Amino acid sequence: MEEIQKIIHNMKASNIDVALLCSFENVVYTSGFDTPTTAGAGNDFAGGYPLSYVLINARTSELKFLTIDFYKAIADEQCFIEQQEFFNLFDHFKSVDNANAVCTAVRKMLSGQVNSHTTLGIEKKCLPVLLYEMIVSEFAGIKICEVSEVIYGARKIKTDREIKLIKKSVEVNDSGMNAFVNIAKNFSGQNEIEVWNHVRSKLTETNGEDLIIFGELITGQRPKPLGFLSGPIDRKIEIGDLGMIDLSNRCRGYWADCSNVVVFGSGPSEQQKRYTKIVNNAYEAILSAIKPGVRCCDVDAVAHKVFNSSGFDFLVYTGHQIGCTVNELPRILSYETALIEKNMVFSIEPQIYTGDFNAVCYRLEKVIIVKDNGAEELSSFNWGIQDL
Repeated sequence: MEEIQKIIHNMKASNIDVALLCSFENVVYTSGFDTPTTAGAGNDFAGGYPLSYVLINARTSELKFLTIDFYKAIADEQCFIEQQEFFNLFDHFKSVDNANAVCTAVRKMLSGQVNSHTTLGIEKKCLPVLLYEMIVSEFAGIKICEVSEVIYGARKIKTDREIKLIKKSVEVNDSGMNAFVNIAKNFSGQNEIEVWNHVRSKLTETNGEDLIIFGELITGQRPKPLGFLSGPIDRKIEIGDLGMIDLSNRCRGYWADCSNVVVFGSGPSEQQKRYTKIVNNAYEAILSAIKPGVRCCDVDAVAHKVFNSSGFDFLVYTGHQIGCTVNELPRILSYETALIEKNMVFSIEPQIYTGDFNAVCYRLEKVIIVKDNGAEELSSFNWGIQDL
């Protein structure tokens, strides 16, 4: 796998012998296994521990995969690592010591791979202290270091396999955006929750199986400042209301993240046209500025220029990379000097807020891929307000 080859190359360059990964994003990147989101009883059984692990030995190129036995059928279908182990965190007829079960499974995974001369890379942000203490105690003299930057260096440029998975997620996202536009054109008095549920059901139908979806839907004018994930709420939509949807979905571990703006049941007012046109102009300017060798901060400056020339302050960043997390590095913002490279994939999302308390949002966002000579849209849905 190209992804594993890149990681092993980076590990050797950083003098890391073995990597133990447990974050959702790095497990799916290195194994193909989309760890189900733990909630309800699943979360209670887990006890707060990561449920999936990948071991990469840069010296021998050996790979190992570990997850709970509840997920064996999913792992058989998705995981491309041949060495797979499973452990138990819950039993219907006898008590299970979760801490001991996790430690025993990870200890077995590391056995024969590490010793007192090994440099082990871990993800300090998410490896439980319990496991860290076990490793230090069990493998005396082992040297431990942070491996996240090594993995990030591999992940920032998307492989052909990843691009294919992202395109699938974008295709699913397109179906939701088109459903949102169609509801607005043929508006029949729904409230926000009804609209949101219709869009969600369209995504699931297009995907052909259940998937992770989150985002926000805002219509009309909120009576207080907008916060992150501001809706939907039980609000009846009125004819002529502006509606903004931000929709993120995960398919087999990879994400799409897009936004669109509509007017329900009527054409846009002159003010709605004006604000949407400003954001659209910013989007087009950003799209034109993105190409290999350009700094992220310089692309962000292009968006600033469009908004400032139209009399608006710049309130948020311009966009972010997307892949096996929704919002990953590098991001397009004023202090990010990272260079844009071919086969990076971004969501670009210029936006302005207007009205009392800044309670109306105009946000246009699509997923794009960086090609040799510039950016190419992966998203194919239409903006909800057109003919500007």
